[in-house]
Amino acid sequence: MIFKYFKSRYGAILLLVASTYIHSYTQDIGSEAWFAYITDIAIDDHWKVWNDYSYITNTLGLARVGLTYQTKTGYQLTGGYAYTRSSTESASGLVRKENRLWGQLMTSIELRTKLNYTIRLRYDARFRERLDAQNNKQNEPSIFNHRFRVMQDLRYRLSNNSYERYWHIDIINEVLVNSGRSVDNGIDQIRSYLMLGYTHKNVTVLAGAHQRYIPSPTKNWKLNHGATIWVIHHFFL
Repeated sequence: MIFKYFKSRYGAILLLVASTYIHSYTQDIGSEAWFAYITDIAIDDHWKVWNDYSYITNTLGLARVGLTYQTKTGYQLTGGYAYTRSSTESASGLVRKENRLWGQLMTSIELRTKLNYTIRLRYDARFRERLDAQNNKQNEPSIFNHRFRVMQDLRYRLSNNSYERYWHIDIINEVLVNSGRSVDNGIDQIRSYLMLGYTHKNVTVLAGAHQRYIPSPTKNWKLNHGATIWVIHHFFL
């Protein structure tokens, strides 16, 4: 099992550092802001409904839903559907529609009393609208490709309050890799975040900064960076 290796604090930190290493390419730099509202609704001890809404200024709008099964050993398996609208290289508006089927496996491990490590493996089956050079829809089949994602989160508790109410710092990294006939660059994105968070019972607010490195097969890598605000809300029926 892949998670057995990650139960070592050294393995977790080593993988986090290694995945953030990027060769020193010259980059096109842009700014953006990322807002997200993520919920899960607990139906019982094992089943939850996942909802995820994100907006990245001039880049992406996303709505994602899914159904989660939580095992007795602490693993969460989720599958569902996502709809997005995104920009293109020639248009900053959200002109391209995309449908996704997605699934993920996630678990958290306590490395020390105040240090927690979360890893999430996610798969996206992406059906992207085919556009012409003027960003008009073409009457052809959607562009299909696979995307594999590994997200890691190191959370350090800053306060000694109960687990229902505390401040924390989160260092998050996610690597996204494409696969498929239409793919000409394997790495889709490398995302890094530094966030200050506050958790109060069933609500967590994270605010900080992020960077998104976006490779291109024909151009220099692009670096988008800016402010990040996420709200994570857990509901109980």
